[in-house]
Amino acid sequence: MSKHKVSSINDILELASRYGMPLEQMRFFVGVNNTEPKCFGIYQDDGGYWIVYKNKANGERAVRYRGRSEAEASQIIWDKIEEEIKKRKKEKDWWQHQNDLANDPEYADEYEKELEQRVLRPNYGTRKPQAKNNALKITLILAGVIALISGGITATVRNYRKNHPSSGYYTHDSELYYYQYPSWYIWDSNTDSWDTYDYDAYFENDWHDWNYDGRYYVYNGDDDNYYSFQDSDYYDSYSSSSSYSSDYDDDWSSDWDDSWDSSDDYDYDFSDWDSGDTDWDSDW
Repeated sequence: MSKHKVSSINDILELASRYGMPLEQMRFFVGVNNTEPKCFGIYQDDGGYWIVYKNKANGERAVRYRGRSEAEASQIIWDKIEEEIKKRKKEKDWWQHQNDLANDPEYADEYEKELEQRVLRPNYGTRKPQAKNNALKITLILAGVIALISGGITATVRNYRKNHPSSGYYTHDSELYYYQYPSWYIWDSNTDSWDTYDYDAYFENDWHDWNYDGRYYVYNGDDDNYYSFQDSDYYDSYSSSSSYSSDYDDDWSSDWDDSWDSSDDYDYDFSDWDSGDTDWDSDW
């Protein structure tokens, strides 16, 4: 939906002047029959018809409108001007948002949670080799994408496995533990239940040296009976949509979407305009 309605080429020129749009730099020619490649234009021919056109990269002309209505022709070319502005502003705002997030320590912490929830937690520890390969591929792809966004966030991905345990069962000194971000839990044989465990790296052996058993644990002894951590109240709480998944996923999506869905204003630095960003091979 266009922000402005125009009824003449004079309306277009007035709006362009108001918002500081360098139309020729943007490759829009108003009232001009430009025969150069890579440009848009509107003009009235000798027969009184209004022509709205696009000259593609190969010089071929695609006529979008030919008719008697200056208002209709003017609105078509103005809508195209707005479309090109919005496309650039949306992309620019998105990258600026990522740079802002990359410098936000709180976001870096939330990003770790997102990585744990969506990629690492569901895949690490499985005994299926193909699943491990897929998890690694997903992680590498995600890390590659984030690298394009921000070096700061990329460092988070790169250091994640070094600084965080994988979700799953661990054994150490005849004790059974389970890790799920961000907490440790221990099996209490006295109560036959899982309890929270206050892991302190200064006093405990490094978890890197503990025996990791992924998301599956099989006890071979006869005296003790363990039940799955996934059956515990802790796991139910962790998996509930109210405390983690839905609320955080909503924030994750909306934080990014909101910033570049509002791209219908003209507060754009037109000095940065690159006509190479236009698709000059399409008909419009």
